[in-house]
Amino acid sequence: KVEQTGAACHTGHDTCFYRDIKGREQSAPVFDPQEVYGKKQSPDTEENREDRYLSILQELYAVIQSRKEHLPPESYTTYLFTSGLDKILKKVGEESAEVLIAAKNTSSEDLVYETADLIYHLLVLLVEKDIALTQVMAELAARR
Repeated sequence: KVEQTGAACHTGHDTCFYRDIKGREQSAPVFDPQEVYGKKQSPDTEENREDRYLSILQELYAVIQSRKEHLPPESYTTYLFTSGLDKILKKVGEESAEVLIAAKNTSSEDLVYETADLIYHLLVLLVEKDIALTQVMAELAARR
C-alpha cells in the first residue's frame, strides 16, 4: 500500500481532483502555491510578459523538484526519476531530435511544441543532477 506524503497537485492539494462538479474545493491545500512558486503575476501585458514567462520556467522547475522529492505515483515526472538517468537522457535526446525535425518543417507551431517538450526534459535532467536553474541563468547572463 502506498501512503501519500505531501501534495500531488501543483495547486498545493493532495490530488488534482480537489473540486466537486460545481467547482467548489473539497479539501484544503497541503501547501500555499504562492509561497512555493511565487506570487501570481498580473494579466499578460507587455510590461510584465518577460518576467511572467521566466516565472513560469521557475515554477516548472519547482514542480519538477517537488516531484523528485515526493514521487507522486501518477506523475510522468516520477516515472522519469524512478526510471533513472539513462531514461532521462534518452528523452532529452529524443526531444532534441524532434526539435531539429520540427525546425526543418514549415509549421512554427510544431517547433514551439517540441521546444517546450525539450525544455521540460532538460529541466528534469537539471533536477536529477542537482543543478539549480539559477546556475544556468547565471551562465547565460555571463555570456551576454
